[in-house]
Amino acid sequence: MEKLSQFNGFQYEDWKGYNLEQLRYQRALNMARREIATQQINTLGKELSNGTILTANHQSLLTKIISSLNYLDYGVMAWNIFSRMRRITGKFNKPAKQK
Repeated sequence: MEKLSQFNGFQYEDWKGYNLEQLRYQRALNMARREIATQQINTLGKELSNGTILTANHQSLLTKIISSLNYLDYGVMAWNIFSRMRRITGKFNKPAKQK
């Protein structure tokens, strides 16, 4: 099998690796990306805990969800909730089995 020695004009045989300056630059770039991601996660967590995420971007998330549902979806959700509640309350109302 022939070794791929050229890709987009880059000669693999000529490449000797990264120098220290390039490694430091890549490390700093990755650390900056990591810090940005950490801040985004922290901001999202704060918004979730404060409840401000539901009112962001001029239209609340809850409004978007409700507007995307139709009456059939509401019926299916109501049936699911009703059947689960019936199962839960049915377990509590059953008399205890006697041995």
